[in-house]
Amino acid sequence: MSRVLMSNSYLTGRSTEGNAGVYSPTANSFALAGRSQLEPDRYQGVVILTDVVGGKIWSKIFSEYLTSFFGGVAFTATGQVLAVGACSSDGSTQVALAARYDQNGNLIRSKTFSKGSESLATGIIPTADGGSLISALYSEADKQFGWAIKLDSSDNLQWEAIQPLGGMLGIAQGTDGSFLMAGSQPGPNFENSPIIWKLDTQGNTVWAKTYGTVSNILQAGLTQDSEGNITVAGSRFLMQADADGNENWFRTMVNPVYSGVTSVGLGHFVACGTFENKAGSAGGYVAEFGRDGKTPFSDNTAILDGWYGQVDSMPSGVYGATGTITMPDGTNRILLNVVATAAWGENEETQALFDRASEAVY
Repeated sequence: MSRVLMSNSYLTGRSTEGNAGVYSPTANSFALAGRSQLEPDRYQGVVILTDVVGGKIWSKIFSEYLTSFFGGVAFTATGQVLAVGACSSDGSTQVALAARYDQNGNLIRSKTFSKGSESLATGIIPTADGGSLISALYSEADKQFGWAIKLDSSDNLQWEAIQPLGGMLGIAQGTDGSFLMAGSQPGPNFENSPIIWKLDTQGNTVWAKTYGTVSNILQAGLTQDSEGNITVAGSRFLMQADADGNENWFRTMVNPVYSGVTSVGLGHFVACGTFENKAGSAGGYVAEFGRDGKTPFSDNTAILDGWYGQVDSMPSGVYGATGTITMPDGTNRILLNVVATAAWGENEETQALFDRASEAVY
C-alpha cells in the first residue's frame, strides 16, 4: 500500500477546481491548473505553483476574458509555466486558449485559437525548439475533430494538423521524438472508440488508429515506454498498442475512471483516476500495473510487488482525480491532482504525493 506523503488544498474565490498537474525537476516545483469561481456561474482559469512539499508559491487568476478555464499545464526548460484550455468573450462562443507565465507568475502572453463552431485545448508539452505542441479538439457541423497546434517560442503558430477521426484529449512526447495524442471518436448511444494519433515533428500523420468501444470518453492520458508500447488510460478503459499502433490489449471496467498514466520501468505503468465504492462515495485512486495491464489484485505473482492506494485522507466529498500524474526524476513520488468538495458545495484544488511500497524494486 502506498503512503500519502503530502496533501494540500488551495482555494481561490468561491471555489477552485483542479484539472491538471505537472512536476518540474529543474524548478523542483509543481504546477496545478484548473478554474476558480469568482462569482455565480462565472469561472476563470487559475494556475498555482507550489514547492515540493505543497507550499503555495503563487496563484494566478486568468481574467482577460469573460470566462476561462485551464485543462492542461506544462513547464518549459527555463521554468516558465504553460497552461491551455478555453475562454469566451461573450459567455457562449468558446475558443482554445494558451497562456505563458514566467517563474514569478507574471503573465507573459496569451493566445487564442479558433476553429469550427467551438474549440478547446486539452493538453500541452514543451518542444526542443523552445516552443510547444497543443492537443485540442473542435466541433463543426455536429462532428468533432482532433487538432494539433504547434507554437514557436513566442507562441506564434508554426503549423497545425487536423484529425478527422475525433477530438484529442491527451498528449505525450514519443520516445523517437514524435508526438502522440489520445482522443475519442464519438459514436451512437454515447459509445466512443479511443484514438491514438502519431505525428512527426512537422505535423505529418504517421498513423492514426481507433480501438474498441467504451462509454462516453471524457478524459484520456497516454505514455510510451522504453520498449515503444503506448498505454492509454481513459474513462473506464485501459489499453496498450505497440509502436506501430497495433493493439496489444484493451480492457474496460466500471471502476475506476482513469485520467492519467505514466511509465515506471520494466514495462509497468501507473494510472490515476476516480474510484467509486458501493456506498456511492468516491476518491482519488492510484494503481500500478504489469505489462499485461493487470493490477496487483490479479493472481499474476510477477506484479504482486506492485502497489495501489486510495486517497482516503482528503476532505469529505472527494469525487475525482482529474489531473495528470508525473514521476519526478530520481524520486519515487507521484503527483495526483484531485477535485474535492467541501462544505456549502465549495471545491478545493488538492494535490497529493505518493511513494511506492518498499517492496517494489525497480
